[in-house]
Amino acid sequence: MYSASAEVLMLRTLGIPARMAVGFAEGEFELQKDRYTVAQLDSHAWPEVYFPEIGWVEFEPTGNQAPLNRPQEPIEKDTASTDQNDPTNNNAESNINEDPLTFPRNDPTLLEDANLPAPTPINPVTRFLYSALVLVFFALGIFLIQRYSLADRLPIYLESRYIKNGHQPPTWLLRWTKWALLTPIERSFHTIDMSLRWLHHPQPAHTTPVERANTLGKLIPSAQEAITTLKQEHEAILFTNRPGNIAAARRAALTILLKTWQVRVKETLKFLDYRYNQIK
Repeated sequence: MYSASAEVLMLRTLGIPARMAVGFAEGEFELQKDRYTVAQLDSHAWPEVYFPEIGWVEFEPTGNQAPLNRPQEPIEKDTASTDQNDPTNNNAESNINEDPLTFPRNDPTLLEDANLPAPTPINPVTRFLYSALVLVFFALGIFLIQRYSLADRLPIYLESRYIKNGHQPPTWLLRWTKWALLTPIERSFHTIDMSLRWLHHPQPAHTTPVERANTLGKLIPSAQEAITTLKQEHEAILFTNRPGNIAAARRAALTILLKTWQVRVKETLKFLDYRYNQIK
């Protein structure tokens, strides 16, 4: 296949019509039975080149195959029993339109695609309706997820199915379930843990939330106000009957994330400047 496809590509780059054929080689000749035995091992590929007034002529570029034995005299064939519409029939009088061969880089094997129906253009109104329909389904999915808390109920359901079937839930599912059981303010407070990891100061598991918040305040003094707000709202839901201000906690968490990214960008630029000065 490598040899045949390589020859076909090289011929086509020169404007010579060529195609690739697949089948079987002649196999092994059995002298006693006067016949050829063709096995699956003899599967083969070869190129064929089109010559005007001759037709398709096969070639053999593969090194491990014997060269083709072409007779000097033309072989007489019964034209009455020959399919004149077969492009591989070399005796057909007019089986292929030769006009396109006057143009360079034109392969008659590709002419069969000329009769394909032209693609129907899409109506702009129909395209708009499709896009609007996709947006409606997307918005409906978000509404159902928020309305029925599917994102929080799904991990709990999956974990219960694992336990009911006698299997241990995977670690990722246990973490997802633990996250789903947190309150909105507790999820916002998780921003402090994320910021500490991003700043390469992860805290051990026994560290209290207050200690984590104080550590982050020392690393990002500009976010101290947001850290204090988030810490107070977190303590309110843990130790008091006050439900806490979810909107204030989320705003504080967003501010902490922005401040953390500012510190990370400054550290990255400082490191790149240091490396550049070293190379320079």
